[in-house]
Amino acid sequence: MKPSIEYLQDAIEKLGVENDSKAAAALKISKQAICSYRSGERIMDDFTCIMVAKTLGIDGMEVIAAAQMEREKNEERREIWADFRKKFGVKAGIAQDWQ
Repeated sequence: MKPSIEYLQDAIEKLGVENDSKAAAALKISKQAICSYRSGERIMDDFTCIMVAKTLGIDGMEVIAAAQMEREKNEERREIWADFRKKFGVKAGIAQDWQ
């Protein structure tokens, strides 16, 4: 499954900006946040996930689920997020029922 940072990188590429300051302005976040996400110091918050998804033209839940799965420290809960992502259709790009 695609890690959340790849969504951010894809969004920055799609924006076609030449530096993190311009990417941050377009995504309505700080340059420091982008640096923290890229370094792995932090995982994107839900607002950033939504802005990234909006830029990419995809469902925000796809990016939020990726970030939540990475953020989760409890293995059982992480597996539930992974299952949700599969049932949500993240790999196929198709939203499916999740029960």
